[in-house]
Amino acid sequence: MTHWAAAVASGAVGLALPYALFNRAVVVVPVVEASLLLQLTPVMGVGAAVVLLGERLTPAQIAGAALTVLAVALHILSTVQRAPRRQPAHGRRGVHRTSYARSAT
Repeated sequence: MTHWAAAVASGAVGLALPYALFNRAVVVVPVVEASLLLQLTPVMGVGAAVVLLGERLTPAQIAGAALTVLAVALHILSTVQRAPRRQPAHGRRGVHRTSYARSAT
């Protein structure tokens, strides 16, 4: 029975948690940056296997996971620092919403 509990917990933490975080990120950050978070899914799966199943990682696996997390973090941080603050479309001056149905007639 313990093996089944470990399998369910590994699936929940290794798969459900990253996708839940991704769905949250899609609302908060631009899609490109949110899609980068999918790169963390294997890292979360491996982390769950280490924590819940007692798996041992090789130095190469640890380095790969660290590089993946570092690359995603650096890209997101560099994008946030470079990007100007955006306002919603309805708050910008000079932006008018037009209906395609009205303009087509």
